Amino acid sequence: MTIPTSIIVIQLAAWVQTTTFLIVWLRKARKAPPPDVTASASVSRRTLLVYRLACLGYALFIGIRQYLDRGSIAFVYYTVWNWWLLTAYFALAALASWLAISRKGWSSAKPRTLHWVLVAIFHTEASAIVVVDTITWLVLVPMLMADPDPARRAMWASRLFCLESYSQHGINALMMAGEIALGCLPPDLWAAGGQGAWAGVYGVWAAVFFLRHGRPIYPFMDVKRPHAWVGFLAMFLLAWAGFGLVQGGLALRMRAERRSVALAARKVE
Repeated sequence: MTIPTSIIVIQLAAWVQTTTFLIVWLRKARKAPPPDVTASASVSRRTLLVYRLACLGYALFIGIRQYLDRGSIAFVYYTVWNWWLLTAYFALAALASWLAISRKGWSSAKPRTLHWVLVAIFHTEASAIVVVDTITWLVLVPMLMADPDPARRAMWASRLFCLESYSQHGINALMMAGEIALGCLPPDLWAAGGQGAWAGVYGVWAAVFFLRHGRPIYPFMDVKRPHAWVGFLAMFLLAWAGFGLVQGGLALRMRAERRSVALAARKVE
């Protein structure tokens, strides 16, 4: 079984866009100082650290529990890839917060690198969460629950309607929404390159899996279906929609912060 040319073209176009955005973003990261990923306009640095540690603890609990229950086969899925990227983000973000509070090594080059890495992971993961959660509940669940085989339908129900699934397809959005609300990261258009690279790497893995096993990881990625390219194009567009939603959320938070500062200044006057 070969992959249709239309899908290959969509993937190549996505990689061209991703490469362009990555080049621009990396040039900016080398020249400009990174935004402070440990600052907050609404809470103290210590409170933000506590929030990040709580999210990290929960993410580790769900991830380890899932691994012990299902083994390494769980890492086939994009959902699980994103859950562990979310875990890595909160681990590194907590480290950055702790360094900011303790001031250990704050003048070295490592914190600068750490901040830019966190900026890249944040934009990548926040956008991916929108894609994963939307596709899961609006596409994947209806498709799997329509399976005519009662045994398979029951099997999928047990996997989709459980704590791990609710965490990786819902609570993950709440965790990142809290990070957006409490943090101070500004919008960053060129960070879309990280999102594209992450999805692109998984796309390569999904293609390798398909060529080796003759079946897709997800049913909506079945290239044997008629007009399969429409689904791949829709996922590409959804990724951009998710990125735009995250950027909009960041912009709204910054606007609210500016209004709050302006109101406080008026009261002083």
